[in-house]
Amino acid sequence: MSTPVCIANAFSDALRPHRDIDDVRLPLTPSRVLALLETPDPPPRGGPRPAAASALPAGEGLSLQAQGEVEIAATPAQVFAVLLDPVALARVIPGCHALVADGPNRYRADVTVGVGLVKARYAASIELSEIDAPRRLRLAGVGRSSLGTGGGDGVVTLEATSAGTTLRYDYRAQVGGKVAMVGSRMLEGAARIIVAQLFESLGRQAAGATAQRPWWRRLLQRLGVRA
Repeated sequence: MSTPVCIANAFSDALRPHRDIDDVRLPLTPSRVLALLETPDPPPRGGPRPAAASALPAGEGLSLQAQGEVEIAATPAQVFAVLLDPVALARVIPGCHALVADGPNRYRADVTVGVGLVKARYAASIELSEIDAPRRLRLAGVGRSSLGTGGGDGVVTLEATSAGTTLRYDYRAQVGGKVAMVGSRMLEGAARIIVAQLFESLGRQAAGATAQRPWWRRLLQRLGVRA
C-alpha cells in the first residue's frame, strides 16, 4: 500500500519547481500528468510549414546532441541506395506510417514517436542535402503534433570496410512542447533507442537487397543446378 503514496509524493516533489499541488490523485495517467504540467499546446498545423533544414527557434525546448558509429554488413553504395529510396526509407524509419515525395530529396512523413508517458503522432518534413554518394549526406527534419514540436539535422558518413560499411553519425535536435517536459535524460535515452532501431533496420534493409536472389535462381540451387 505504500508504493502508490511514494509515487504520488515523488511526482509532487518533481513538480514543485513548476507549481505546488496539495492533492495528487492516483492513478497518474499520461493525460492527468500532462494536464498537471500545464504546458501550452503548440500552434495548430494549419500555419505555414517550416523548411526541413531548420529546427525550432533558438532556446525553445530541450537540445540534444550525439555522435556514434555502427557497422553494417553491406557496401556503402547499397546503404546509400536505401537512404535515397523513399519506399525503402519508409521501412527503415521507426514508427513511420507513410512517406511521400515532396520535391527533389524532400519528403512528407507520418511518424509515431513515444517517450515515456508521452506518445504522439507527428506530421514531419524531411530533407536530404549535401549528398556525396556513396560517402556522405545530411538529413534534416521538423515535425509537429498535438503534444509538441521537434526538429534537427545530422550528418551521416559511410566508409567501406572489409566487413561492409562503417556508418558514422553526428546529429543535433531540439524538442518543444509537452514532449520536452519528460526531461533531458529520458529524451536522450529515447533518442539512443530510436537511432539504434533506425540503423539496425537500415542494415537489414541494405543487406537484404543483396541477399534476395531471383526466385528461379533459388529454385535451381535447391535442385542442384548451377546458373
